[in-house]
Amino acid sequence: MAALLFACLLWCALAMALSGVVTKDILADLLRSFAYAPAAAPALILLCLNECVLARFICSRPVRFMGEISYSVYVFQFLILVTLKNSGWTAMTGNSEFNAIMLMVASIVVVTGLGAASYWLFEKPARRLLRAGLLRPLQERALQRVS
Repeated sequence: MAALLFACLLWCALAMALSGVVTKDILADLLRSFAYAPAAAPALILLCLNECVLARFICSRPVRFMGEISYSVYVFQFLILVTLKNSGWTAMTGNSEFNAIMLMVASIVVVTGLGAASYWLFEKPARRLLRAGLLRPLQERALQRVS
């Protein structure tokens, strides 16, 4: 297990090194954004299987909840950032650093709130309906075979 975790970390280190060397914009963006995916998922699974402080943190309820609402957060983040930026949050005071911090705090709060609301109001019920719709025909077929 340690060797596989090491391989995942090595993959991420290689992706970081390559993203600093590659000069083509598209390839550099892909390396910075998606090159970690093949290593991140196995690394998280391996960490969660371990008995360590990091595993307890990764598997904690708040972190799992953030993972569950992550799709909704991804959907809303650009819209909220642009809306807050255009609404005057960047010019609240004369201090540009303070304005930038306030923009980020406000966007994190709003995006997380909307992401959680979207997850509970739309995504979770939609999953339930899909599961019920997909499983019902299978259950009916299984009952027909038994009788």
